[in-house]
Order: sequence, then C-alpha cells, then structure tokens
Amino acid sequence: MMNQILAVHHVALLVSNLQRAREFYEGVLGLVPDLARPVMRFDGIWYSLGAIQIHLLCLPHGHGELPLQMMEQHSRSPVSPHSLLSPPQRGERDEVSLREFHANPEAATASPPHGGRDRHLALLATDWDGLRARLTQNKIAYTLSQSGRRALFCRDPDANVLELIAVTAGPL
Repeated sequence: MMNQILAVHHVALLVSNLQRAREFYEGVLGLVPDLARPVMRFDGIWYSLGAIQIHLLCLPHGHGELPLQMMEQHSRSPVSPHSLLSPPQRGERDEVSLREFHANPEAATASPPHGGRDRHLALLATDWDGLRARLTQNKIAYTLSQSGRRALFCRDPDANVLELIAVTAGPL
C-alpha cells in the first residue's frame, strides 16, 4: 500500500494568554500573522512558514479552570466527566457550553528540563545567532542541542517546546 500522507500541514499549540504568546512568536521569533484565519468560536492566531502553519489555540480562562458561573450552573446537574467528551445529543443545550470547554490536557504533566527530551516543534532559522541574542535579551532560557548541531531548545510562555535549528546546522 502506498503512503497516503503527503506532508505536515500545521501544528497546533495551546496557549493561555494570546497577547503574551504573540509577543513571543512575533516579537522574539519574528513570525508574521496569517490573516487568512477564519473567525472561530475560540481565540487564536495562525502563522505560515512556507507550506506549513503554526496555529496558536487560546485556552479559555487559563489552564483548565472552569469559569465560576459555569461550575455553579452545572454543579446541580448530573453531568459526569465522561459526558464532557461525547458529542452533545439533541435537546442537551444546557450542557453544550460545559462540553465545549477545552481545558489544557497537559496542565498536570511534568516536562523534562531539556526540551530535546520533550515533545517539540522544530523550526529552521536563518539568523540563528541573532535569534540566540533575542532570546538572551528577552531573558528566555534555552539549552543547546546535545547533538553538537547549531540548534537550541526553548519554551514559549506556555511551556511549549521549540527547537530552533540553524539553516546550516553543522557543528557549533
């Protein structure tokens, strides 16, 4: 059977504060927003990098904290945690808002100190030295690749790991 997967189209990253995330992705990394993002039921932004996109998806109300009025409204209804994962049935309008609340699924997950040992998005960088200088200037911690390549790992403001690789990724 032939491979039916052609390419990576986009990577989606969860963020809790869209403005803070934009300051990092646009101000530090120099990405430019893709204005083709349609209006959706949640806040976010897209960045196009050639044929691949990065989608930042804003978590409502921080990392998985249900809004108080939503908790109070549903504390008296028989909603099990498992029902939040199933699609709403006809006539279940009261529970749709709770079911549609998307909490950060990794809020309680421990991350390894070196980003190269964590799930990460790898990006090619043309001005690797300039990027390192901007990370340092903005007090963003990073670790160099343990492979000896001109690559580094850093975390965005929501702890998503990025590997930034020099286009000429030879030894340091």
